[in-house]
Amino acid sequence: MSALPSGPLRQSESEASRQAFSPERTLAVMESMRRPSGAFVAARTEDYGAFWLRDHLFIVFSYYYLGEYEKLKRGMQVAFDFFRKERYKLERLSFPDDPGKSYEYLNAKVNPDTLEELTREWGHHQLDAIGLFLYLAADLKFKNVDVRRDETEAIQGMGHSGSLEGQIHDHAARVRNFAQQRGELAVD
Repeated sequence: MSALPSGPLRQSESEASRQAFSPERTLAVMESMRRPSGAFVAARTEDYGAFWLRDHLFIVFSYYYLGEYEKLKRGMQVAFDFFRKERYKLERLSFPDDPGKSYEYLNAKVNPDTLEELTREWGHHQLDAIGLFLYLAADLKFKNVDVRRDETEAIQGMGHSGSLEGQIHDHAARVRNFAQQRGELAVD
């Protein structure tokens, strides 16, 4: 068994890794997946050439680390637009009439140009995507990057129309109550 190389070889491997990551190349790939609406497609394939909220948000958040704050804001505003368009489904999130009616929940697969559902069969709670959105909105505000268009833009259907912090708190409480009712979360 041979020993692992040390010194210059490791440095050249590290240099190759640094060269493999190029912010310019990363931005070019990201931009190739962004539609004129600002929405990102998950992949440039027929199956995944749609807007998937969670994927969109992860891509958008990378703009923060690339220093592209205006693109970051625009990407988050696409999520605000999606939530505004699907407000009635957000309101149903905490008060489902029939969990079997998946079409009454936020749709996971959406047309990236119109933000319209592509199929009614993909509705579900998307609690992880909603949580990611709320986390990003709060974290970015903490970092002095306000992603709202103006002070009046609220996360409709996720709580009251007050402060972003209040909306996040209200939504977290609603999700916690819903999970407790379904037996998915133990009561303290």
